[in-house]
Amino acid sequence: LFQGKMYYCDCMDCPKATFCSSKQACLDAGYPWVPLTRNFDNVYRASLTLFEVSTLKQWALAVMYPTIDAVDHEHAGIRDYNPAAAAYFIVFIILGGLLLTNVFVGIIINTFDRVKSENRGCSLFMTEKQSLWMEAQRLLLRFKPTAVMCQRSSRLGQMLGKCLDSRPFDVFIHTSIAANIAAMCCEFHGMSEVYAYRLMLVLHGFSALFLAECLLKIYAFQIRYFRCMANRRDFTLVALSVVIGALDFLVQMRWLSMEPDTVEYLALVRSLLALRAVRLIHLSKSMMVLLEAI
Repeated sequence: LFQGKMYYCDCMDCPKATFCSSKQACLDAGYPWVPLTRNFDNVYRASLTLFEVSTLKQWALAVMYPTIDAVDHEHAGIRDYNPAAAAYFIVFIILGGLLLTNVFVGIIINTFDRVKSENRGCSLFMTEKQSLWMEAQRLLLRFKPTAVMCQRSSRLGQMLGKCLDSRPFDVFIHTSIAANIAAMCCEFHGMSEVYAYRLMLVLHGFSALFLAECLLKIYAFQIRYFRCMANRRDFTLVALSVVIGALDFLVQMRWLSMEPDTVEYLALVRSLLALRAVRLIHLSKSMMVLLEAI
């Protein structure tokens, strides 16, 4: 959303000159066109910038105001050019603060449960019988039946269902999700057209893989596939990736034209595909505890 927009002409001796307002004029005048120290040009710089915002240390003056002033890739900032950008940082601080608070709470709860289990579940404020009754009630509340994925009656459907439910297939899919997230982090401002085209092919390859997994599971388990919340989430992400992939292909083939702002918002929507990483959280018991606390 803000990638490549936070640049300025490094001409401290003439800040009011007209050639300081655009990239081409700045370069023609012999001055360098450089990014601000805090920018969103790549994952590394964006992470550092957002970390500084999360510390609440001069975040408005150093990060939010320059982002509000950002115009585009070819022009320097204009004061209060995009006030709506402030909403991004306000939401980030509110959600980020709540998220970190809940993470710490989850850690405390997890540590308390571990110490309690080491003391055989006994509490300092209840007798042993009362502790056993409370534990039984807690187990009843945590009990969540799992929908059984019945397979097709045909031999092919049964073989396919067993393959899709196997441990090696889950490991392969989880590895592919991690690789897909890593590939999404390889995008940066200023990358060449060849690099961008190859990166797009890699991302489309992962989308095709997840699409194939979704279609095979629908064929093997039929309508029962949608009874699971995780499957419905995966289906939504796959459908979103298909729509984004189709739009990228149309734009690449120049059969469809988009405004620069529309392309940026499309990239923002594409970042939602990183929600596939939620499937990896279930592999860690500690992360599940934190997720339930959040």
